[in-house]
Amino acid sequence: MRTLTDHEMSSQWTHRPTQTHHRIHIGRFKRPVLLVFGIEGLFLALSIALNELTYFIVGAAGVLGGYFLWARTRRAKDARTNLEAVRLLGAGEFDRAIRLFDELCQSPANGSTLAVFLMNRGTASLCKGEFEVALSIYHEVLRAERGIARGVFKLHGDIFRARCAEGLAVYGELDAAEAMLAVHKTHDAQARAGMQLLARSVIALRRGERQAAWTHLTTHWASAESIQTATELKALLILRAFAADHADPICSSITTHDLTRNRWLGTHWVEMADFLSNFDSHQTAKD
Repeated sequence: MRTLTDHEMSSQWTHRPTQTHHRIHIGRFKRPVLLVFGIEGLFLALSIALNELTYFIVGAAGVLGGYFLWARTRRAKDARTNLEAVRLLGAGEFDRAIRLFDELCQSPANGSTLAVFLMNRGTASLCKGEFEVALSIYHEVLRAERGIARGVFKLHGDIFRARCAEGLAVYGELDAAEAMLAVHKTHDAQARAGMQLLARSVIALRRGERQAAWTHLTTHWASAESIQTATELKALLILRAFAADHADPICSSITTHDLTRNRWLGTHWVEMADFLSNFDSHQTAKD
């Protein structure tokens, strides 16, 4: 397999996605808005023609009520689909999760929900080892921070940047990952330490700073446990086992499935790929 040059690695992740449904812009949401305004316009024209304002008032109330009811139902349905896709992602069913995330991204309710669905879609590609796809999607989401997705960034901006930094760090873009982590706006220091733990540990390990990585992992482990999901903690457990220079009891819960689910850690990291292979062989022999 051809090795990427430094220039290629530093430029590829900034490319915008080619898939139309992975684009975040105001035009994505104009269809329902135009439909509502179009129907309102018909009622207004009817009211003018009949010289009766009541038609417009009743029609406007009915259309707006129907639209908000539809939007509420749609958000609930999308939330259930997203939860199912996240469950599949945690189970290692990456292709099925991607199909669901793509469905969600094709007709989102607004920019904030699209940003969340896209981040999950990018993570699914990351777990498959498709870093070029994942990082380009992450970048597209981050570009929308000052646009139509700014609402969700006020709550989850640091989480989005930490997720992107994880992909960059494992991909080998250590400086870009550090620059991403340096931007923080939405969480306090303790929470950021937990959500950035994987990225910062990978950066230290890839630079040969094993002791610094071990310090990160042990010092901020409690913070990570309070903010990361059980699936995300499995990746941290693997990093902790890799960083340890002795048997670490906390890593004894790592299973063969956990190793398979987190093969992406070694996709562009030779030492980690060897470690995962050896660990897997050891786990298989033990079972």
